[in-house]
Amino acid sequence: MPRVTRRHFLAASLGLPALLLTCGPPEETAVKPVPPPAPQAFSHPPSFEDVVRSVPAPVAAPVVRDPVELWHFAWDDPLERRLWFAIRQQLEMDLPHLRLRQEFYQRPVEEAVAVAAAAGLPPEVALIQDTCFPHWVERNLYVNIQAFVNRSLGDDVASDKPAAALRAFRYYPEARRPGLGDYYSLPWRQNPRFLFINVGMLRQNGLAALPARERWTLETVQKAALGLTQGGPDNRVVQGGIGFPDSWFQSLPWLWSGGGDVLDVDSNVSTLALPEVENTYQTLQDWRHSTRLAPRPESLSSDTYVQQFATHRLAMFLGNAGDMFRLRSADVAWQARSLFPVGAGESRTLATYEGLAIITGAQQIDAAWEFVTWAMRPEVQEHVLASESALPVLASVIASSQVESHYSDTLLRGLDSQRSLPIAATFPLYNPVIAHYYRKMMNGEHAPVTETLSELHSLLGFILERQTLPNQW
Repeated sequence: MPRVTRRHFLAASLGLPALLLTCGPPEETAVKPVPPPAPQAFSHPPSFEDVVRSVPAPVAAPVVRDPVELWHFAWDDPLERRLWFAIRQQLEMDLPHLRLRQEFYQRPVEEAVAVAAAAGLPPEVALIQDTCFPHWVERNLYVNIQAFVNRSLGDDVASDKPAAALRAFRYYPEARRPGLGDYYSLPWRQNPRFLFINVGMLRQNGLAALPARERWTLETVQKAALGLTQGGPDNRVVQGGIGFPDSWFQSLPWLWSGGGDVLDVDSNVSTLALPEVENTYQTLQDWRHSTRLAPRPESLSSDTYVQQFATHRLAMFLGNAGDMFRLRSADVAWQARSLFPVGAGESRTLATYEGLAIITGAQQIDAAWEFVTWAMRPEVQEHVLASESALPVLASVIASSQVESHYSDTLLRGLDSQRSLPIAATFPLYNPVIAHYYRKMMNGEHAPVTETLSELHSLLGFILERQTLPNQW
């Protein structure tokens, strides 16, 4: 199976096809290179309405062979390999005329896909992330599949799938508006963030009624954590009340719970300097450094938050779907809850999405589309659930699964209130700088919240004044 090598990086940088393949078994080294695809120029209609109504240019019909072999790029880790082995077996039973050949790469896989496409190599299909999705759409990496959706799915495309997941993979470069563009991928799995609650620890501390509350807010969490944090000798924490990720974008559920946001409703102006944002992040900093409600992982032990939670050293933590599966083998009674704003308002659960996209220059586009739609079937989505790494996007599969009822109920209620990562604020060129300031604020350097948010506000203002970033809220 050909892999992307330094030769391919060089060929791609020079705009040349890959002339020689030097790796893989002997029978696979003779794969004929395909000339790189001609760039597809996006049109510029005279009005916004025309932009929304526009459809992709027709794609030349591929030569369909029998059987058809599709190359697929995916991430490289044990859970992924186990998942795709099961999917290939299912594919052989359901669609015997399709053959799936795979390359596995370290995350993110988009860079390997881009180099392979520029070098005239496969894949036809790739597993993509919502985070950098518009970035690669504007670089003509993915095929516009709106015509396929209109022809074969129509209104059924939205059936049984959360609206946020569908919005995450709709984009039209001239529109730059969420959910108003064409489809470039279909969502395949999701990874929402929820508040995990150790029911036994709350019960032991006279807080048994709290898990039944429908609205968990910043204030609710703080109230519970105050009664669950225990100190030890040398000012050490022996039992923590709440754990939260050190990543700045994973702190967004707390920000939303406190009534704040990163950008305004049009995603044109930074809102990080507003009082509600400052109050929220000041609360989080106090949890870690003043009240000691939220210890760093290493202050309890070298274990992860999941391990500390399972061994009753941590009462609550903000986690994801993978954490749910890790807790299945633990002897701990737990529940998962969405975070709500302190005042009125619906929860806005942070969720990341992954989709299956057809790559520009694919030689088997019709077969690739057949595979993408097949992968959305309930029986294939059940393999996603069984992989114990993320959750499927089909609500019916989640509802009929053996996922803990208190988790699946929360998930199903929160499907329509999910938000994907804010692309405009996690754009790859700027994310490391934003993350640097956030870590200074949260992790032991005691950087004043007001000054840190002022720096971040200025940074986002600088970005937004000079570059119109893609936005997939």
